[in-house]
Amino acid sequence: MDQKHTEHLIAAIEAGDEAALTGLLASSWEGSPPLAAYLACARRGHVPLAERLFASEAHTGGNIWNDAGDGGWRQVHEAARHGQAEYLRFLAAQGANLDAAFELYDGHYQDQRGTALTEALLAGHIDCALALLEAGADGDANWYESEESGPLSHNESGSALTLALESGEPRLLEALASRWVQVDRPFDDRGTTALALALQHRRADWLAWLLAHGANPEQAVEHPDNSALPPLVYALYAHADGQPGALPMAELLLRAGSRFDLFLEGEDKSLMEWVFDSERPELLALFGLNALRRRERPPTPPRIPDFLRPLSAPAEDERLIDFLARALASRLGGVQTERTADVLQLQVAEGRPEAVSLVLTPLHAEILIPHTEWRGPHTPECAFEAYRVIALPTRRPSEAEGMALLAALEEELHRASAEASSRYAPCQACGVPTHRDELGGDGQCYACLEQRGVVY
Repeated sequence: MDQKHTEHLIAAIEAGDEAALTGLLASSWEGSPPLAAYLACARRGHVPLAERLFASEAHTGGNIWNDAGDGGWRQVHEAARHGQAEYLRFLAAQGANLDAAFELYDGHYQDQRGTALTEALLAGHIDCALALLEAGADGDANWYESEESGPLSHNESGSALTLALESGEPRLLEALASRWVQVDRPFDDRGTTALALALQHRRADWLAWLLAHGANPEQAVEHPDNSALPPLVYALYAHADGQPGALPMAELLLRAGSRFDLFLEGEDKSLMEWVFDSERPELLALFGLNALRRRERPPTPPRIPDFLRPLSAPAEDERLIDFLARALASRLGGVQTERTADVLQLQVAEGRPEAVSLVLTPLHAEILIPHTEWRGPHTPECAFEAYRVIALPTRRPSEAEGMALLAALEEELHRASAEASSRYAPCQACGVPTHRDELGGDGQCYACLEQRGVVY
């Protein structure tokens, strides 16, 4: 078919003139209708004209529905870009490859990559995206676009999932979820995921959907300083920088089970120490309340034991930490308490391998477990290291919150005791429980080894 004949053919398709198309196809010319004619049908959504082209005598066979032009551009891409949902359904029925990728590069400035699904979503054609997904298109498709034009140079990338989240269309998100879209799948060479994008754009609604559909709340997120941070730390840093919407995201991550017993390398302190040092009431309250929400609790508040009743009507001079110390001593037994003006220290199971220490201040509760420090080659000394830090609420908690806080502290103390006890083993000679750091290579304590003339 010559160029002039092709131009007339495309003009008839663009106008939807089936009579003119029939006349052109009946005229004498060689070869099959060009791909450009089918692309025109896809662009205009003319299914009958595409069928007429395919049925013409000039068609010599082959799978025209999967034919590709420059950059892999096909009819599915053209129909998706121009919002022709019915034509996409027609192509799916003809066996067209709905997941075929394209890459368009003009040789100078622009580079575009994607699939029919991402093309439909980028153009805002939700009905086309739904039609493609219903026909079996891959929901894990990615897209990329760059333009180099001096100071306006940019490059962007994403996935069908990120585009669906941006659209906020419930039907689209439901369709992706029903097809088990991989919510943690990176969409670029830097390993960026939808959750990272939600944090970077401070979209709590995206984050809530992703976490509800199985996103990993511990996956690393690239920070503007090029460091990789846990999502919770990223959100807290963003809040500290004054970025709106970051604090609700931190709460969502805590509810989803994000770890908060983290050490911040750049700060040379733990996350909880950073929170305390910030002296921000909203952060202290966030951890004081949400650190406990990670644990399953009955849907209705448990019965409050009699010894907890003073929490709802405390004496005027009784502080929260005084109440906690009194209640824990009653529950655990054998607790030694030391007091200063603002700090209470409880020694639990003192003198036994499971011994731990609990320090209570108005801002936090810190659990310490013993370990051995060597001040010299022959002088082991018993010291303590932090095991867990829990922020205490700055306001007066309700009875149910007080019960949950007390139960959490008791649970953590039991865990700390188990950890402390695991660090001890009986001496193979005298049988006395001894810290593993103070056992020789043959499992004997230093006292027994010294009796044998061995000095460590």
